[in-house]
Order: sequence, then C-alpha cells, then structure tokens
Amino acid sequence: MEKEKYFLVGKIISGHGIRGEVKVKSLTDFPERFSSPEPIWVKNKKGEMKILHPEKCRWFKGLCIIKFAEFANLNEALPYIRGDLLIAEEQLMPLPEGRYYFHQIIGLEVVLEDGLKIGQVVEILQPGANDVYVVNLNAKGRELLPDCKGELLLPVIDQVILQTDLEQGHLLVKLLAGM
Repeated sequence: MEKEKYFLVGKIISGHGIRGEVKVKSLTDFPERFSSPEPIWVKNKKGEMKILHPEKCRWFKGLCIIKFAEFANLNEALPYIRGDLLIAEEQLMPLPEGRYYFHQIIGLEVVLEDGLKIGQVVEILQPGANDVYVVNLNAKGRELLPDCKGELLLPVIDQVILQTDLEQGHLLVKLLAGM
C-alpha cells in the first residue's frame, strides 16, 4: 500500500454466528456505506490490513451485522475482531457546501480579520450545540490573548468563523468579546 490516507468508519465488535458475519459499530455519519459493495479495509490489532468486500448488511440493536466475502466462517473473521474498518480518502462522501471533514480543518492557520495570524487548529471538540476548534496559539496569538494560556477555543458559529479557505489553508475568524 502506498502513502494513501485512510479514515475510520467503524469497528468490528464481535463475530455473529458461524457463517463469518461480524457485528460492527458504525463510526461514520454515512452508515449506508456498509450496504455498498465498495471495498473497506480492516486493520487488526497487529496493524495488518486486509481488504474486505461487503456482501450483505443488516441493522440490529444499533449495530451493523455485515457479511464480508472474505470471511466464509467465524474462524476466518476472528483475527479481525476489534479491528478498525477504514476507507480510502477517495471514498469519502461529498459534503454540502460549507461543511468539512475534521481532517480538512485540523492544521488550518487561524487568521484574524486584520490579517494577524494567531495560531493553528489542532483539535475539534463536539460538546453539544456546535463544534469547537481548539487553536494552538503562536507567539503573536499568546501576546494578544495572554489569558488563554496558549490555547484558544473557537465556537464554530457564523459570527466567529467568517471564512474557511482550504486552498489557502486558513480560517478567517472574528474574536467576540470575552474570548
């Protein structure tokens, strides 16, 4: 495998029956992908990756029960129990305009309205009503915002995030009073 990017979409929780089906916890906003014949990679605890082809999928008690072509029986599935299910970057579902995947936002430079670069997004929190970008402040950012102790929490709301420019690699933001 080349230096391709892979993204976590699920986790194999356990086997199901003797015919090689597995129970999967979905970790994606697009669970319909498990019903698709598109390949999915599984990475076991040893870090070994194997390509899998879903044949059937059904939902039961919040878990997806999947039959992969590569698992004829439970014994063939056992080495991959608790394994991560991954997809390649080109398999990511397109998002509506103004919506972004976490990996697209993490690493963006944060720029104030006046052009001052204050830091970089290092993490995204999901506490409830809206996401929050965690910004690691650079020297200028720490000087401007000394009370933040090197880290700024930006709520992802229209009043704060003015523009997301993936091509230029930055977020244009407005700091509200009290930030």
